[in-house]
Amino acid sequence: MLQRIQSVYLFCAAFSVFMLYFVPFGNIRINDSSYLLNALGFHLEMPDTNTGIMSFTFLTLLTALSSLLSVFCIFIYKRRLIQIKLCRINLLMLLGIIGMVFFYSERAISILEKNGIEGTIDYKPGVYLPIISVVFIFLAARAIKKDENLVRSADRIR
Repeated sequence: MLQRIQSVYLFCAAFSVFMLYFVPFGNIRINDSSYLLNALGFHLEMPDTNTGIMSFTFLTLLTALSSLLSVFCIFIYKRRLIQIKLCRINLLMLLGIIGMVFFYSERAISILEKNGIEGTIDYKPGVYLPIISVVFIFLAARAIKKDENLVRSADRIR
C-alpha cells in the first residue's frame, strides 16, 4: 500500500540514491581545471563539454540496482518478511556504495598523482546521499517489522 509510512521511507531512499547520478560526490581542483566525481565516473569539467576520464561502471550499476530495489519493495507490501530481507540486502548494497564512493575518489587522486599532478578532493553533498538512504531503509525495515508484529498479534487473538 502506498499510504504506509514505510512506503514513504522507501521512496525517499530510492530518490536519494537516484540523485547520485546528478549530484557530484567530489570535486578535484587543480590550477585552472576542475575534475568532477559522480556515480557515472570521473570527468574533466569544462565550460562547454564534460570529458570523461574514467567510468565507474560497478558503482553506476549498484546505484541503479539499489534504487530499483527500494521501489520494488514498495510494491510487494503483502509479503512483509520478503520486504524486510530485501531491505537488509539493500542496506548491504548501500554500504558498498558508500565504500566505493571513497574508494573511487582515492583512486581518482592516485591516477592524477601518477601523471605528476597533485590535487586535493573536496567532498560535495553527494557523499551524504547514500548515508541518508541507509537511514531511510533502516526506518522502513523497522516500520515493516512493526506491521508484521501487529498482524501476528491480531492472528493470535482469533
